[in-house]
Amino acid sequence: MRELKEEYSFEDKLTLIINKKTPLNNQDLCQIQNWLRKEVNTNPDIGGFNSLFNLRIPEYSNGLLFYPQIVESPCEDKVDYVTLKKHPLLTMFSTPELTDFVIHFEINPAEKEFRHGIYDYKALDRIIESAKKSLPFEIIPGGTLFFQSSVLSGIEYSNVINIMASVLLFSGYYLFYRSFMGAFALLAVILITNSMIKAGMAYFGHMIDPLSSCIFLMITVSSIEDYILFSFLVFKQKTPFNLAAKKLLLPSFLTSLTTAIGFGSLAVSSNPSIVHFSIWTALGAMFEWAAMFLIIPVFVNLFPSIRKRIDAHPKPKRIVPVKLITYTPPKVIAVIIALIPLVIVFMYDKANLSYSPYDMFTKTHQVSKFREHLLETRQSEGELSIVFKNMDEDISSYVEAIKKDPAVAGVFSEMDIKKEVILFPEFLQKLIFEDFKRTDLGKLFIARDSKRIIAYIKSYDTKDVPVVVSRIQNICGDKCSIKSEIIVSKDYAVGILQTLYDSAVSGFFSIIVLISWLVFTISRKHTVPVLLSTLWASFMLLILVVVFQFKINVVTCVALSVLIGLAGDNAIQFLLLQKDSLSESVEEVGEASTENFLLMLLLSGTLFFSYFQTPRTLALLMIIGIILMFIGDLWVLNGLTAISDGKSKPKSKS
Repeated sequence: MRELKEEYSFEDKLTLIINKKTPLNNQDLCQIQNWLRKEVNTNPDIGGFNSLFNLRIPEYSNGLLFYPQIVESPCEDKVDYVTLKKHPLLTMFSTPELTDFVIHFEINPAEKEFRHGIYDYKALDRIIESAKKSLPFEIIPGGTLFFQSSVLSGIEYSNVINIMASVLLFSGYYLFYRSFMGAFALLAVILITNSMIKAGMAYFGHMIDPLSSCIFLMITVSSIEDYILFSFLVFKQKTPFNLAAKKLLLPSFLTSLTTAIGFGSLAVSSNPSIVHFSIWTALGAMFEWAAMFLIIPVFVNLFPSIRKRIDAHPKPKRIVPVKLITYTPPKVIAVIIALIPLVIVFMYDKANLSYSPYDMFTKTHQVSKFREHLLETRQSEGELSIVFKNMDEDISSYVEAIKKDPAVAGVFSEMDIKKEVILFPEFLQKLIFEDFKRTDLGKLFIARDSKRIIAYIKSYDTKDVPVVVSRIQNICGDKCSIKSEIIVSKDYAVGILQTLYDSAVSGFFSIIVLISWLVFTISRKHTVPVLLSTLWASFMLLILVVVFQFKINVVTCVALSVLIGLAGDNAIQFLLLQKDSLSESVEEVGEASTENFLLMLLLSGTLFFSYFQTPRTLALLMIIGIILMFIGDLWVLNGLTAISDGKSKPKSKS
């Protein structure tokens, strides 16, 4: 991609589609030209542009060669629509019926570099708004710069989601424990943890991207379990503060460790964005433990009045019904439910591997509308660049062969110009072609040491791109190389699938080893029930991802990693905090676990208000996963424990 940017005038651009839906006439072109001239002349952010107004035809008369514009003065002269529609590059800037008008703006870098790069994205908004106010047509923005600007807007909007999540968490905690001081302390733990993560990211120069913008919520979701259990012991079981901290020190360390393992398993990815997300979320899980059990206890013990207020806090009313926690399915049903995840062995290869960069945005977003318009009017989603290193290579046969490919909607190359000048004398053909190479349009096809064909393809889906790339590569062999942003995205998606597999295997294996050692040491007869219930939710979510054909991408990786990370947390607490039996521990501590599940559901729901489509999908997967985790950690465990204990249901306290 760097080669394309350096050699083929492939700079990031803002693209505007001025859509009339019916054929443009002289008056329409006059309005567009007047607005464009004024905008280019008065807006210092615009470095140049390409449009229909750049299209020229060579004319030779009385020994003079000149290149008049086809659409030069539509306000004064009638446009020669016949000549315009015959121009080989017309469909780069309009439809064959002239129902829209495409402008590619080159934007000047800002004088002062921003945190997000060299461009002032507000300049794009000003151009778009100017077009909407001045032209009586539909304005559809797109292009690489607008895509980047939209991504930045989404990242900035994540701060709103984080504030919303904090408010909901504060309210939810107060509902369960009736303590403003406890709710503020919870936000303090989250603030400390995320401040340490942001400081680390800043120190190592790791940028905020759509994935890392979710770190706050991911860490918050995975962090509240320790705090809720701490609050449960102190406020509802009236355990002295320091004793509660001592009792939870090891269990919470192990639950934070399993969470770190789940997130850290994504570090096997070759994609830097995923690796950074993995590292900082894994470290964040351990930072949270440090904040909970090193910083907060020290602060509380420094101020005896605070500890007295904590100890004197009235016992909150129970909200979670006992029957919800102690429900035990019949033995046969419990075994069947516990073994359902085994079917993933037969379904894993049926996963939906399709992925498109446009999946990031909602269907109503301008980027999605840009895509829909291209599909509707050009039957194309984007382009491939077929680059030839040999400047003397005759590419005419390759162009014709590529045009015949069923996945290709259109092809542009130097051949389009050569066909136009074939009627001129040979010495003029060479002169015209040399002049063309020096124009902005010519630089799209011809560089100093290479040349390229631009092929517009019908689908940007990663399952379709490798097929058309392979066919084109077979046409030109080792004489060409195929480059495109979508090829990078395809490699990214395939890498994600491998990441999902590797992280799931390594994460599951690590947690199985940890839980097996723990349960074998504490309650050997419950080894199988604890292991099956611990891994049940993660495998069930993977089954649902396959059955309902959720796309395998960063979102599904993150959702599964969160579940892998949280898997075993409740089992660890049940085992290490049990007094007489595992079933009694579930009944006793299950109230805190259920409160934690409810708060996690509440927090995950805030992602439905995200700017991007992918976090909204993540919200759905997280909610499904949390519900499955509740079923697995409580009901499946109850059923299997009853079988291993040789009774129909856990013993209940009177």
